[in-house]
Amino acid sequence: MEPLSWMLGTWLSDPPGDGTFPTMKPFQYLEEVHISHVGQPMLNFSFNAFHPDTRKPMHRECGFIRLKPDTNKVAFISAQNTGLVEVEEGEVNGQELSIASHSIARISFAKKPHVEQVS
Repeated sequence: MEPLSWMLGTWLSDPPGDGTFPTMKPFQYLEEVHISHVGQPMLNFSFNAFHPDTRKPMHRECGFIRLKPDTNKVAFISAQNTGLVEVEEGEVNGQELSIASHSIARISFAKKPHVEQVS
């Protein structure tokens, strides 16, 4: 897990991010990212977005980051509170991570428009 050790810790976005979606008014958010290691050959992560003024929860994701042994190949396995589940794969090079969608699934009653790719 050494190639991913630089990711360990808790991170808070500063300044707030700007969100834009075709079906919503533009908005701002803060995001807290927590990445930990519990002794298994993977990292655990949680992403929690919330309103910068009210601290009202907005979006959540949690999952795992796996490294293919003896390579720089990496996979993100993520579940979101919106009902989306995704697998992204790519490579880690130093402190740069490049990943792209591999698989996406969602609950049958997820809101539209449906996500088709994450990059």
